[in-house]
Amino acid sequence: DSFEISQFEAVIFDLDSTLMDTQRYPMVASEWLLRKSNVVSEEGMASFIRTLVTRYRQATQSVVNGAPYQNPLKIIKIAMESSLIDLNISVDLGLVEEASRRFKSLHVELSRPYTGVEELLGSLESKRQKLGIITNSFEGNAQIILKKFNLDHYFMSIIDCGTVQSYKPSSLLFEQAARDLDIGTSKILYVGDE
Repeated sequence: DSFEISQFEAVIFDLDSTLMDTQRYPMVASEWLLRKSNVVSEEGMASFIRTLVTRYRQATQSVVNGAPYQNPLKIIKIAMESSLIDLNISVDLGLVEEASRRFKSLHVELSRPYTGVEELLGSLESKRQKLGIITNSFEGNAQIILKKFNLDHYFMSIIDCGTVQSYKPSSLLFEQAARDLDIGTSKILYVGDE
């Protein structure tokens, strides 16, 4: 069996680490918080990042599993505070609040499209493929990031976790995008890292 894009009427992409290089913003925001908390060792920073990512993923998965929805800003704030406590680092709630806001703003500021993204989207558009985005990104950031790089016009649907009050891998994001695109799910190709 060979793969033919023509088998599909639409392509839905993940945003972070699929179309956009978003690797830097969590590191930059975390480094700021840790410096302000007097943690300067690379080992301390690495431990914090590992713990933070684990706590963030656990929180989003708990929402997928039926826990009440919490937006990404609240989840990252709680995950940062808990990660500091886990590592016996003194917690300054004002710093955690500021670091949370930095996470969200740096997500927009430091995101960059991967090489070839615009060409890929243009090629799919020329083949009459409908395009969508589903993302666990901070609410509203996907639209801002895509507009910043003049890529928003390619997408008929941009769904973030706030739209459906859940996170991937919940099917709710995909199903909402399918409704927006007016295409059955079996005719949609999903491209993403989660």
